[in-house]
Amino acid sequence: MGNADSFQQLDFLAGKHWVNDNYSFYGNDNWRVTNKLTLNLGLRYEILPHAFERYDQFSNFVASAYDKNLPNPVRADGTLDPAQLSTFNGRQFYLNGIRLAGVNGFPRGNVQNYYYTAEPRVGFAYALGNDNKTVLRAGAGIFYERVQSNDV
Repeated sequence: MGNADSFQQLDFLAGKHWVNDNYSFYGNDNWRVTNKLTLNLGLRYEILPHAFERYDQFSNFVASAYDKNLPNPVRADGTLDPAQLSTFNGRQFYLNGIRLAGVNGFPRGNVQNYYYTAEPRVGFAYALGNDNKTVLRAGAGIFYERVQSNDV
């Protein structure tokens, strides 16, 4: 009917500035084994750190950091007990179990980065017949990729 009896609105919603860097190095060489067979060998190294928020305005709940011995922060009237709140950037938040990005060794992207991403490549080219007009080529390698969509 269009008669509203209550209204709620966010007090604060920060804009995020996500950084998502990729770095790669690659080396390759070809060896002619015979007049018909050439091997292609290479190695690629990908550095794919997880996305992070440029100003560390990001957090995550970590179950192992939650202190079950703290009293319930929600009072009987449904409001939060101010004694249970922490101040962050001038605003009060309930932070029991919450780890802040880039604070006290917690990763900026909220997860540990994995940098063991050597990617060997191998391929060959083999000339079929004596005229070298038809060549069979194949190759394989190990590949790493960042999770597509929302990494964080």
